[in-house]
Amino acid sequence: MLSSPRNGSYTLSEILLVWCCLLLIHISLTVISSFNFGCS
Repeated sequence: MLSSPRNGSYTLSEILLVWCCLLLIHISLTVISSFNFGCS
């Protein structure tokens, strides 16, 4: 889990890290679903 935000806001690196994780998950889900549709 992320460290507690300082002064009520996350640092830029924490925000970028979360965005990268979400983007990777979104891309992998898209690739998996398109691969499944291609096979079936």
